[in-house]
Amino acid sequence: MTVTDHRMASEFKIPVPRMTDNITVWGSYVYLSAGMKRYYVYNVKEPIMGRGGMGEVYRGYDCRTGELVAIKRLYDKYCSIPSIRRKARVESGLVFSHPNIVEMLGYSEYRYGRGPIFVISRFVPGLNSDKFIEQNTAIFDCPERAHKIVRMLLPLLDALEFLHRQYIYHLDIKPSNIMIDKFSTARLMDLGIANTSMDTAGFGKDEFGVVGTPRFAAPEQFQVPGRKSTLGRTSDLYELAVTIYELITRNNPFQGDSIKDIAYKHFNGYLPAHDDIPDRLLRVLQKASEPNPADRYPNAAAFKEALVESMIPKKRRWPF
Repeated sequence: MTVTDHRMASEFKIPVPRMTDNITVWGSYVYLSAGMKRYYVYNVKEPIMGRGGMGEVYRGYDCRTGELVAIKRLYDKYCSIPSIRRKARVESGLVFSHPNIVEMLGYSEYRYGRGPIFVISRFVPGLNSDKFIEQNTAIFDCPERAHKIVRMLLPLLDALEFLHRQYIYHLDIKPSNIMIDKFSTARLMDLGIANTSMDTAGFGKDEFGVVGTPRFAAPEQFQVPGRKSTLGRTSDLYELAVTIYELITRNNPFQGDSIKDIAYKHFNGYLPAHDDIPDRLLRVLQKASEPNPADRYPNAAAFKEALVESMIPKKRRWPF
């Protein structure tokens, strides 16, 4: 990359152009200022790494170190919504370090409250959990499929326990928000709506909506006019239980033609029996996904303990 009009070139591995705003376009390169002399860049001509409900993710670089980063640009239709801008700031401001959580690095917008929104996170090479399982049929297409998937995802409950102790709730756990690296390590990513409450979600008083992805969301994540809901740690446990169920069975029982239809299934449905899920494991997933939050496991540690217990073979009684 060649930039002739740059500043502080000796300080940066990738030279940074003069920037009067937080976002500067130089040819096909987009430079982002995240404050505190932190600059990032990506090439708009390179293929995107992924696309989700909130935006597209590009492969970028830390200009000071040259390190690979993931840069998520939120879709423009969301950028004029104040609550969405607040959520993006919250996501980038979550400061933590945990081996099973993708680390957030920064946030950039053209000017405060205006223009495109970018959230920068550490780059983790790997695949989304559903793609990882699909591409490793030799490992997962076997009678032990359920237990292998659960063992791979167990560390996520340590990550949730870590977040919940800081009163941070993910609220959008699903297969595409779980990254599996080459060492089969699972990591939570995209805390874009973390710490959101129904009061700050941006819904109108008489508006029906959902915080999170409908087919994984707990009943209390649905905004129903006249009904008051409180989001919390067991909302994450519900989503993870439904995620585990879908990854094992390749099916989600909470599909529907509309958000209202899906919400009805969450309020009145349950995770049904399936040939690929042993009964003891199914009972644990069903308890974690009870419609009433008070009937679920109280915390991530208790959910993890129940999952581990469900996979321990029962003792046999030998005749004498």
